[in-house]
Amino acid sequence: MMKALILGNLDKSLEVALKQSGVSYEVYKPDQLMIYVSESTSGYDRFFDARSELPEPVRLKAKDFDFVISRIGSGAEKGATILEHLTENMGLFGSQNADGIRICSNKLRTHLKLSQKGIRTPPTVWGNRIAHTDFVFKKLLDSLPAVGKTSLGSQGEGVFILESPLAANTTLQTLYKFDADILLQKFIKGVGFQDVRAIVVNGKVVSAMERSAPTGDFRANLSQGGSGRKIELSNDDKAIAVAAADAVGLRGFCGVDLLKDKDGKTYVVETNSNPGSLICTITGFNHFIPLVEYCKSKGKKQETKNEAAANTQSKQPVNFCAKTIIENYRKNNPHLFPS
Repeated sequence: MMKALILGNLDKSLEVALKQSGVSYEVYKPDQLMIYVSESTSGYDRFFDARSELPEPVRLKAKDFDFVISRIGSGAEKGATILEHLTENMGLFGSQNADGIRICSNKLRTHLKLSQKGIRTPPTVWGNRIAHTDFVFKKLLDSLPAVGKTSLGSQGEGVFILESPLAANTTLQTLYKFDADILLQKFIKGVGFQDVRAIVVNGKVVSAMERSAPTGDFRANLSQGGSGRKIELSNDDKAIAVAAADAVGLRGFCGVDLLKDKDGKTYVVETNSNPGSLICTITGFNHFIPLVEYCKSKGKKQETKNEAAANTQSKQPVNFCAKTIIENYRKNNPHLFPS
């Protein structure tokens, strides 16, 4: 039987998928684990169960686990650091990579990555205490209304709409007094206040739902009282969702939020490394089942950097001596040894 390490929270839907797939598991939150980074030459990195109620930390062994499934919500940086140690240093396969989680936790970095890959996103402005609001709203974001977002935050938190010059100026002035890091975005006018959440697993869209904002709000997040219904994405929108997951480095598992304007153009408005599980209820499909199967197929522990170096050294012939090194150097640098 394979065994998973769940890093973060165990959703009921994930628990069902693990049991259905015959995978045992242990659950640890990032702040319950302690990592040990050894001398670079030894390669004996470790990690421990360091819950405060234990008399002393208990060593956990990578060989006892086949893969890691990360479900990291708040504290993304700490969780990503633990995940990096487990996957890169300890050699466990992970459903996600640490850098992807770091990118998704920061809305500005997300839009930078999407733009670098040529993926359409709402025009976005960011700066330190933006003072030239008239220039920003008229020349860069077309006009008001506009959307404001704190750079950190998820589930619709820290997202607000600016509908008039007075509201924009007073709201931004107040937020800047608290040193809030704010992005300003063009308001994409679609059909009502709706968006789409797509779930990407192993480079494929496995489920999608359309979300509608509740009365009196423009945010369609289910956590903010929105409603949802199952939909089937077009092939083009599936390709956009997968490309977005690729762009932020989370091809293995990612939630991608799409928005269509009144002309039918698709925008990627957000990527989420920890998408909620209510979509499983709404669509009737448990996307954790293909996620667990994907992890099972990749579950052999990966070779760490220290192991790779050791294996390379062990494959060198016994007579690999200084003379061979000099000959290779001369061969690779002929300009330093004219004939």
